[in-house]
Amino acid sequence: MVEREQYPEPLRESDSLYPVDGNAAPGALSASGPDGGDTAEPALYAGHRVLSLLFDTRTSAWKYILRAGLISLVPSLLVSFLIAAVGLGNEQTMPHFDRAAGSVVLFVMVVLASPVIETLVLGFGLWLLAFLTRKLLWQALGSSVIWAILHSLAAPAWGLVVLWPFFVFSCAYLAWRRRSWWHAMGMACGVHMFQNLLPGILIAAV
Repeated sequence: MVEREQYPEPLRESDSLYPVDGNAAPGALSASGPDGGDTAEPALYAGHRVLSLLFDTRTSAWKYILRAGLISLVPSLLVSFLIAAVGLGNEQTMPHFDRAAGSVVLFVMVVLASPVIETLVLGFGLWLLAFLTRKLLWQALGSSVIWAILHSLAAPAWGLVVLWPFFVFSCAYLAWRRRSWWHAMGMACGVHMFQNLLPGILIAAV
């Protein structure tokens, strides 16, 4: 049985990963909530099954990536199918990729390079959002809306497709940031790569 001491201090929804007061440097981690209580991570969003799973880091890396990846991928596929069914998914509203680059290059860009670059930017955005609100949920929601808007500028319907996945990526980053920046980057990138794997294969194959 794994000892409790191997896990970081309990995460609370009231805890900001980045302090907004002047007593600590931006980016420093909060060890405990303001009440000094002892609430386990899975209970952070008790009653909200999906959120509790996204913020529960008491699992191995591959299990978390698989779990969060499916939470991200399945709804986004449903949104894509719905957009296509109502006629919104066309050449004018969806993204285009330069086929001249070749299938291998496209696959690497979509599945490997893009998640790493976007996670770096995502982490910086969450760092800024933490100065506006201490609520992790609001930070994740704000991040996902910003990313949806940015993707919509390139292709209008694309923003609708990425809204939920980027919420999941943001939750993954915030949850694992308590362990370290490397954990946050690795997990958020892993989930993002899982999300992009199927589209990357389809893009490279067409």
